[in-house]
Amino acid sequence: MEVFRWITEQLSGSSLGNKDNTGKKSHKPAPMTIEVLYSDLQRTKHYWWDKLQNNVATETPPSEVDATEIIKGIEDRINSHKFKLIDIPSNIQKIMELVRTKKYDYLILEEHLKCSPVMTGEILKVANSALFTGKQPVHKLTDAFPRIGEERLISILYIGLSRSFVLSHQDKLIPIAENMVAHSHAVANIASVLAQPYGLNGEIAYVAGLLHDIGKIALLCDISESTEIIDLYDYIDEDSFSRILTPLHESVGVLIAKKWNLSEEIMTVIGNHHNLFFSESNSEKNSSKLSALINLSDTLAHILGIGKPITGVNLFDLESAQILGIKETEEHIDHLYQVPSLFENFKELLNED
Repeated sequence: MEVFRWITEQLSGSSLGNKDNTGKKSHKPAPMTIEVLYSDLQRTKHYWWDKLQNNVATETPPSEVDATEIIKGIEDRINSHKFKLIDIPSNIQKIMELVRTKKYDYLILEEHLKCSPVMTGEILKVANSALFTGKQPVHKLTDAFPRIGEERLISILYIGLSRSFVLSHQDKLIPIAENMVAHSHAVANIASVLAQPYGLNGEIAYVAGLLHDIGKIALLCDISESTEIIDLYDYIDEDSFSRILTPLHESVGVLIAKKWNLSEEIMTVIGNHHNLFFSESNSEKNSSKLSALINLSDTLAHILGIGKPITGVNLFDLESAQILGIKETEEHIDHLYQVPSLFENFKELLNED
């Protein structure tokens, strides 16, 4: 009853009236509208993404290194075409060529992957992931290929070889490379599941999510060849290199995308998943929506702690959410509640609400 009286007062302005008890004009705000009041009441709810942000521990930041000269050196190598881009081994190149020209059968693809057990493991892992809930487990590549589809297969090969490139260079950077790849897989899974209501293709969303930070991995490869840079840091994690990776990874990612002949749509996401944009042309509008989906999925992965945990995010205020038309309605909230079910550690979040 008290709540009802308070709501009535807010809407009528009786407790915020334009005059005070002396009859003089008051400087208190005008009465609320029902829309504003409903929005405020909605914000008192705690969704799974709010709960996780409340539980993020405060970490002591690592000692900072002036990255100005390091960035300048990388930019000089890029401008003089000396920046080392990630090369594709011949067996992987052959698989991609066969898939793109549709001249293959699954046994031939399996044969080319025999010398890459890590890649084989990654493909089977995706084929048996929560993306394909309800499907029987598969143990052979010939069963995995048709399940994951051509686009996913190619993107898994790209991210896998990028990871292998870092692992072969610098032991100290292995945990960072592993975390980056885990984050990219999480973004890919989230984007794939969320895509359909926004008029986007789930398989393309998966590819865009998996490759969105490929520029960071390329930069890590570059850094891995310089012990002088690594020795500057007392403690090494992705945060340590954030001053290098953050400003450069989108532009470096585009260089990689061009070298690998990725589609314009994927290239646009790689180069614009932080700096979202609008355009009048239909094709670029679609790319903007895909960039927005990857931006949103990236944020959700960080909230889940897959990548650096973040706080202070109101999901419905994000530019990406606004581009996609996500509102605080039951339909949109239910859709976002599919995300924790993709990750075994977070399924209990769905049972707590």
